[in-house]
Amino acid sequence: VVAARAHLASQLAQVEAERAMMQRMVDGGEVIELNVGGHLYTTQRATLTSQPQSVLGVMFSGRWEDGLTRDSAGRVFIDRDGEAFGAVLAVLRRESIQPTADMERRVLELADFLGLQCVAEVLGKGPGGGKLYAVGGLPQSHMARCEMFDATTKIWTTLPDMPTPRR
Repeated sequence: VVAARAHLASQLAQVEAERAMMQRMVDGGEVIELNVGGHLYTTQRATLTSQPQSVLGVMFSGRWEDGLTRDSAGRVFIDRDGEAFGAVLAVLRRESIQPTADMERRVLELADFLGLQCVAEVLGKGPGGGKLYAVGGLPQSHMARCEMFDATTKIWTTLPDMPTPRR
């Protein structure tokens, strides 16, 4: 019984430590310094983890911190296109980007490697063709409204109401 309690106490301490770490991430205040292909960036952990299923989301989830490669100054080192990463980071920060054709190709390649489909969508190159559909309404009524946002033109367009009742 004593050994089992000690084991449970040890497991509880691990869970509490992980919970505290996750709470710090949710709070979003932790600043991360990066060296991406020789380009230096400073951003918040919350920005890097805003797409949790992406490579960046996993890398900076807090679970793999000890295994990340670091440069001589202690910054996390990512051996990828540093200039293109700046554009990817801008998208994660909800900033607009207007890359040249060559830079767009590099940004899309990096975004694909990082598993950041949102970058392709912002550039109008994702599976949705750069269009986002927003559907509203109340559960007990028909869809009151359907709109489409075109990421290329940055314009919302009202579409015909959805005739199908919500379930």
